Amino acid sequence: MNPVCASRVRFYRALFGSKRKLRFRCSPSCVHPSDLGRCGVCMAACLYQLRSGQPVSRIVMGSQLNLTVYREEDAALLVGVGRTLESGREGLRSALSEPAVCPYDRRASCDLRLDRRLKALFDEMSGLLSTDPVIGYLQLLWLKEELEAEIRLDKSCRACLARVFRFVSEFVGRLKRTALIRKFEDASFPPGLISREAVYARILRPLNLFREADQSRLAVSSIGRVLDLYSVPPYEVSILDVSAPPGTILYSVRPDVSDPRVLGLVGRLSRMISRSALSDRRLVGSLDRLISSRLEIGRRLVYDHTLRLNPDDAERVVRLAVYRSLGLGSLMPFLLDESVEEVFVDAPGTPLYLDHRRWGRCVTRVFLSPREMVALKTRLRSESGMRLDALNPSLKADVSTRDFLCRFSLDVQPLANEGFSLDVRKLRKRHFTLPELVANGTIPVDAAAYLYFCLIRGRSITVVGEPKSGKTTLINALDLLTPASWRKIAVEDVVESVPQWLMGAHQVRLRVEPLESMGGESRSKSVEIVKLLHRAPDWIYLGEVQTAEHSRAMFHALSAGLRGLQTCHAGSPEQALRRWVVHHGVSPVCMLDLDVLVQTARLSVGGRETRRVVRVCEVRGLARAPYEVGVVDLGRWGVQLCSVFAWCPDGSSLSCTSDLFDTPVLRKIREVEALDSASFWEEFGFYKRLLERLCFLRVFDADSCVKVFQALFEERREQRRAGCPDWTSVSNAISRLTRRAVA
Repeated sequence: MNPVCASRVRFYRALFGSKRKLRFRCSPSCVHPSDLGRCGVCMAACLYQLRSGQPVSRIVMGSQLNLTVYREEDAALLVGVGRTLESGREGLRSALSEPAVCPYDRRASCDLRLDRRLKALFDEMSGLLSTDPVIGYLQLLWLKEELEAEIRLDKSCRACLARVFRFVSEFVGRLKRTALIRKFEDASFPPGLISREAVYARILRPLNLFREADQSRLAVSSIGRVLDLYSVPPYEVSILDVSAPPGTILYSVRPDVSDPRVLGLVGRLSRMISRSALSDRRLVGSLDRLISSRLEIGRRLVYDHTLRLNPDDAERVVRLAVYRSLGLGSLMPFLLDESVEEVFVDAPGTPLYLDHRRWGRCVTRVFLSPREMVALKTRLRSESGMRLDALNPSLKADVSTRDFLCRFSLDVQPLANEGFSLDVRKLRKRHFTLPELVANGTIPVDAAAYLYFCLIRGRSITVVGEPKSGKTTLINALDLLTPASWRKIAVEDVVESVPQWLMGAHQVRLRVEPLESMGGESRSKSVEIVKLLHRAPDWIYLGEVQTAEHSRAMFHALSAGLRGLQTCHAGSPEQALRRWVVHHGVSPVCMLDLDVLVQTARLSVGGRETRRVVRVCEVRGLARAPYEVGVVDLGRWGVQLCSVFAWCPDGSSLSCTSDLFDTPVLRKIREVEALDSASFWEEFGFYKRLLERLCFLRVFDADSCVKVFQALFEERREQRRAGCPDWTSVSNAISRLTRRAVA
């Protein structure tokens, strides 16, 4: 037995609390406590106790930080392997027995040449078959092939080698029949991608019981079924389905370090970083700059104090200390996690809760301390340059760093009755593109091709929907596909548009005063929209048309001939029309200036909350009472809507409900462009096939999509100058560019 492993195994106390339960207590020095999938010592100790083959209903492994419970089905997998290994060790002794007489007189030097290798595989505590049965099984397969080759080549030791070969072959067969190895082979891991953590994460499904720090003592959280487990350096995130109250999803986070003892350095290092930063007056500015400068200080302090940490733990400890020194230690895991869409705090003393991209609404056991609340207020005032007091109790600020992009909305007294409320909207650093939205089911390829057809002809597209339904995501994906030669101007109070000037486009982004600001009217959204008429834009981008002044300014721009993309909060296109006419005082006649109305919504599809485009419609005209079906009653006048694509609840899909060549927008296009039915369907079919091909090849990044569609626009324009477009040659040119993008 390896003496190092033997000294560590003494810390394991295998106690049968009942006849069918096995309990372990991990050593404080264990690298990955209570995790059989990551710790070989834990696995070896467990298999050693299961060598008798007695059925076990539950395996409980505990440490100072967490508990892990392996249920009966997981325990059965390990029991089978433990019993097989014990029988294999007994057969190994006879297989390695030396012959009484060696005709080649090699007993002193030969020792079967396999003694050390096989004993290393079968050792009870340090052998590969004990610490990692799956990798040990693969090693035995390779050894079996090697023995078979040696038997053919080495005639002198063929008898002894054949005896060992028979043992290895027989043992491989027994090991292959165990449930653990069968489950591994059924998983079909790709060659070269087999890792210990990935293998056991798929084979074993334990229950995790986390011990979370609660001031000066350890509090134990509820046991729940593990739904997801992933890493957000320097944190490890667990998604649990807890039992109280039923159906609650718990988002649990803890530092991801190999040695838990190094966490004691975080507080001391945080104080040292704060003192060093205060002494250097140059270390001020944006949050991104502060994090970068303090990371450099933390790394230097770790190096100067010669702390004996492995590189991964050292970097994670430094980051944890930096986040704590900035007063963002509790909030930072949620800001770094790209799967978190929005974070909420209702009042002081209440836990954070969030919206997860995959698991929906999740609760946490994280609280913001009074110190962290004060630090957050100070940081947001610095980032936005706005005041936050009794006269201006609301603040909205964009915070951008190398790791995350967020929009903070903060309310304090007297507006927030409890004194503090927070809403953090996460924005993706990598923007969705139209092919990606088609691939993930947000919009079908027919509707996407139709919107692009209208887009490149300068038709206005207005996206309406409830909050967090994907309105901005859709218009950003469409805006990326506009021609680079167009002069584009965006007017936003919170900058959510894509910076396309980095991709060679002509783009101006104007940031106006948000509603929360107490500033004057000089930078209001409505004033800047009206001023667009003197900035000569080819395409406009209006984010969140909210107030009556915004709506009147938007229709003022549309009636002046400007076209672009807009978003508006409404439950349906009918609600949007009533809001504009009834509440905002816009004339019903102005509704004729709208081209395409798109509705997005949050739906439950297949038991999971998703965002979908549920309707595409257009304004057909005005009507007088009595109103027919499909006419929105706006008082004396009604607006007739034409549904182009409508949601089918039975099939959970968006289907075409009109003749695309005869829609109101196509009629407007045909008034200024010689477009017959055959040309339309040929061009529409080409866009549809192009989007399908990009989805198949997974060309989702913004730069590649922009290059493909910019080349498409230029090729289409050259073909139109030469006469009737030849879509075959266009297709060949775009295919070559697409292949280069994929390569």
